[in-house]
Amino acid sequence: MKALLHSLVIILILPAAASGKCRIPEYLHGQWLHMENGSVFNTIITADKWEINSDRNNERTELTCEKLNVHPKTDSQGDDGNNVTMLMTKSDGPACYYCVDVLWRTPNVLQFQKGGCIKDQSGMSTRNILSYCMYASGQPQNRQPFVKNLETLFRKSPQKMNCNDILVFDGIYQFSYEMEYRDDGVCNSSKSQIEACQVDGSPYVDNEVFHITYDSCPGVSTPRHKKVRYQCMGAWSAEMYGQKYKFAAVRDVVESNPKEEFKCMLTIEHAMWPQEYWVMSRFSQCRHLQSLYRGPVRLRLTRKRRCEN
Repeated sequence: MKALLHSLVIILILPAAASGKCRIPEYLHGQWLHMENGSVFNTIITADKWEINSDRNNERTELTCEKLNVHPKTDSQGDDGNNVTMLMTKSDGPACYYCVDVLWRTPNVLQFQKGGCIKDQSGMSTRNILSYCMYASGQPQNRQPFVKNLETLFRKSPQKMNCNDILVFDGIYQFSYEMEYRDDGVCNSSKSQIEACQVDGSPYVDNEVFHITYDSCPGVSTPRHKKVRYQCMGAWSAEMYGQKYKFAAVRDVVESNPKEEFKCMLTIEHAMWPQEYWVMSRFSQCRHLQSLYRGPVRLRLTRKRRCEN
């Protein structure tokens, strides 16, 4: 029994919410993309199933929801979605139950953690197994999965979001950048700029995107001069190692490679510095963003001016 407890995800038991037929909430439905171990997975979530298709050998997995618990909203979630714990079974392979925790981040971003195979050898009901999914002794109650253990689902056809509501950037910035995976220095050019000029109340697409221009630097093997248009997909707060961070998700609107189409960004929430520091993922995932000093792309921003509306 102790081995069973230690293999499960840690969240507070809420028995009343775990009863009844499993119906996955509509705000989780849709077509999603995520990456694990270098492979791309396309997931379709419906009322009772996850259909997961991998680009690795065209693998297909179907998970069926057997029991579900909808958790109370956290302070940062607003009115749009709740975190959910699901007890699921697989369409093929050994007879197992799987605990799946889903954290609702934005209408366009979910994060999840899937536990390993749980073999029911004691005749426990699905309700009891779901309860074990949400509880383990010796841990603080109502604790969410650790951020560093989560995989990130990006909605493949993102809902439109106003960048002003996300408050990632506001104005014209000059920035320096460093590619951690190249390890060859910082590129600091006056021509590297971020343009984020949104107009309150405007219905136009400019309110949903911003532009980043990466300039090249002599002696640093950075990308050639290029301008990228990013679509805003939402932002959320999360704590890691005792520090509260702000995350944001963006989509490169012209990128055809799904591995590089979506990006995660991270900064310290409510930091009061003359410059802004961000880290950005290289691929369509968030888990490699661990701090302002650990991330594939590191940005240091200086705002030059506000936008002229």
